[in-house]
Amino acid sequence: MKKFSLLAAPVVASAVLCSSVVAAGATEVTSSPVVVNEVESNGDPIGDFVELANKDTNNSVDISGWSLVDDKGKNPIVLPEGTEIESGGYYVIYTEAKDHASTSNTYGGEDHFGLGNDDSVTLSDATGAVVDSYSWKELGKHAEYTYGRIPDMVGQFAETGASTPGARNIAAAGTEEPGLEPDAQLPFHGVDIKPLDLGGDFAGEDMSGVDFDAEGNAWIANNDKGHIYKLNHDAATDTFALAGQWATGYPEGGGAPDAEGIVAARNGDIYLATERNNEDKKASRPSILRFANPTGKEGTQNAQQERNLAKFTGDIQPNGGLEALAQLEDDVFAAGVEETGDVLVVDLSQGEPRLMQRYSSPFKGVMALDYSAASKQLSVLCDEICGGASQVLNWDGNKLSESDGKVYERPEKMGNFANEGFDSHTDQVECEAGGTVTVTSFLWADDAATDGVSLRSAQVRHGDCAPKQPTPPTESSLGSSSTDFSAGSVVGALVAALAGVGLVGALGAILPQLLKAFPALKAFLRL
Repeated sequence: MKKFSLLAAPVVASAVLCSSVVAAGATEVTSSPVVVNEVESNGDPIGDFVELANKDTNNSVDISGWSLVDDKGKNPIVLPEGTEIESGGYYVIYTEAKDHASTSNTYGGEDHFGLGNDDSVTLSDATGAVVDSYSWKELGKHAEYTYGRIPDMVGQFAETGASTPGARNIAAAGTEEPGLEPDAQLPFHGVDIKPLDLGGDFAGEDMSGVDFDAEGNAWIANNDKGHIYKLNHDAATDTFALAGQWATGYPEGGGAPDAEGIVAARNGDIYLATERNNEDKKASRPSILRFANPTGKEGTQNAQQERNLAKFTGDIQPNGGLEALAQLEDDVFAAGVEETGDVLVVDLSQGEPRLMQRYSSPFKGVMALDYSAASKQLSVLCDEICGGASQVLNWDGNKLSESDGKVYERPEKMGNFANEGFDSHTDQVECEAGGTVTVTSFLWADDAATDGVSLRSAQVRHGDCAPKQPTPPTESSLGSSSTDFSAGSVVGALVAALAGVGLVGALGAILPQLLKAFPALKAFLRL
C-alpha cells in the first residue's frame, strides 16, 4: 500500500469541512526548538493557559528566566530557576491560576493576566529575545476549545478538537492530517462508546497499551510510570474494576520502562513494548520485555528477559520506538514502531530476536495493534495524527499481508483522540431466560486523557437473548400407560410449556410427542 506523507503540508481549515478557522500570527523569531503550541483564552477548569512544546526529541531545554506576556505587556510571567522542558515534552503556563500549585511541568499559583477574545501571547528567552508568539486578534473570538498547532508542534495554528494541556494537540473534526483519506468503515463503525470512570491513575494521562487475556480481563500499560494494571471485566454488563497494579523494572532491577504496548500472552506471561528507560529519556531503548504473570494485587515486577530491537528499528528518536505489541504465535510477535510506521514481525524463540518481516504501514506511526487468533487478522491503528484511521492485515503463520487494501475511518462516535491502545475480546454471555449470546467488547486507551477520560469501551451483541427451548418429553418421562395420564396432568404440562416458550413453541415442541405417546389425548383435545 502507498505510504502517505502525513506531515507534508500545514493543515488549512476549510469552510466546507468544518467551522474551524486557521489563525495567522505565530512567528518563530529565534532558532529555539521551543514553540508556543496551544492557547486557552476562555478558561479551562483551572484557568487560561499557554502551552509550550519542545520539538527536540533528544534534548531537554532550560527555560529558566524566560518570560511570557499578553498584548498589554504588563505583569509578565518569569519562569523560575530550574525550569526545563524535557525532550519532546510540554510545559503549561497558567496565566491567572491563583490556586494552582506549580508542578514539574506546569507553572501557576499567581494571577498575572487573563487572555481575551482578541489577544496575543509572546514568549521571550532569558536575554529578552522573542522566541515565539501567537495572536488571535484578527479572529476576535475565543476558540470553542483552544487554539493550537495542527499537526502538533509543527503545524499552523487552528481551532483544536479538544483542550489538551500537557499533551499532543487534537485536530478538530474535518481537519485531520492531509494525504490520508479513509475509504471504508469498520463493521462496528456506529457502535456507542462510553467513557470509563475508574478514578485513581485512570483519571490522568499516559495510559497506552491495552490487551485482553484469555479470560477476558483487560491489561493496561502506563508509559510514564511504567506501571501495568489488571482490570476484571464483566462482559454481561461491560463494566471494569481494578484487580491489581504493579510497577515494572528491567531484568537487572530498577529503571522505569516507558511501557507503550502490552500483551497478556497465552501462557500467562506479560510482555511490554518499550521506547526507552524513563530515567534516561535521551537514549532510545526499543525493547520487548517479558514478565512472569504478576501475582497478588500490587508490587514491583522486574522483567525476566529483554529483547532489544534497535538493529531492526534503525536510528530512531528516544520517543519514537516500540509503541504497540501483539502476539501472533507462541513466540512470534508484531511490534509497531511510532517513528517509522513499520510493523516488525519478530521471532523470540531463540536467544536473539529474529526479524521475520518488516511491513510498512500507510501511517505516520503505528500506535496500537489488535490480533484475533480466530480470524487470523491484525488490526493496525494510528492515533489522532491520522484521524484515528486503521487497516486490517492477514496472518498466514509466516507473514502479514493486506486484507483488502482499505484504510478504515475511526468509529463515528469516537472523537479524534490520542488513542495509543486498542483491543477487542469475544465472550459468550448467559441470558437471564437461559441460553447464551455472543458479545464482542472493545477497549481504547487515550494517552492524553481527553476530558479526564483515559479509557473508553464499547460492546456489540451478535444476536439477541432468546428463551431456552425445553427438551421434548419422552415416553419414559411421561409414564408407560395412557390410562395413567389424567386430564389435569395434560393441562399442567401444556400450561408449563406455554409459560416457558409461548403457544406456538409449546405446541410445536411437545404436541406431536404427546399425541403419539397417548392416543387417548386426541379425544381429550377433540382432535
